[in-house]
Amino acid sequence: MRWTKEDTECLIAMREAGWVVQDIVKEMGFSDSTIEYHLKKNNLLKNKKWTDIEDEKLIELTYAGKSIKDCAEILGRSIDNIKHRRMHLKITNEQKRLGILPIVTYSSYTYSQKPDKLTKVYLIDFGDFYKVGTTQQAIQERFRSGYPKYEVLFYIETTLQEAKQLENTWLNNVKHLQYIPDCFPKQGRGYTECFKL
Repeated sequence: MRWTKEDTECLIAMREAGWVVQDIVKEMGFSDSTIEYHLKKNNLLKNKKWTDIEDEKLIELTYAGKSIKDCAEILGRSIDNIKHRRMHLKITNEQKRLGILPIVTYSSYTYSQKPDKLTKVYLIDFGDFYKVGTTQQAIQERFRSGYPKYEVLFYIETTLQEAKQLENTWLNNVKHLQYIPDCFPKQGRGYTECFKL
């Protein structure tokens, strides 16, 4: 199938309407690389800055067994962008195979600009597994919808930097017990911080 002027017009209209790359690929019937090439050529593929939440979600999706293509579709980014971000986060197939998770940390910008921002570090019991994590919102707000019933076993409020250090210490102590639940909402976060005794 050869790319035409009409294909370019269709691509521009779809992108301006908010279509993500993977949906355009499915609709137009061209390969990922062809669509990405023409998006770049027409200045329609802008790589927005990655957020801490997106980094965490990418790690969770990867360790939940999602392909790069699935990650791109869920996060609304290009396949190349996902590949480069996985390399940046040092997510390797060997780590994945061995079950070794990179520890998700807030960006250096967040640390440098808001190291003393109050953050909760918590331990939650979901019944058949536990979750360690940090949040700057109320814990009830963090788990407001779509999550199974839970009980907060412990939490303290401290600085962002101390909260992340404490979370990383806990996670390192239970990494051999890591558990990826299938009961979290589809767009939920925090899979990588779960463990089962």
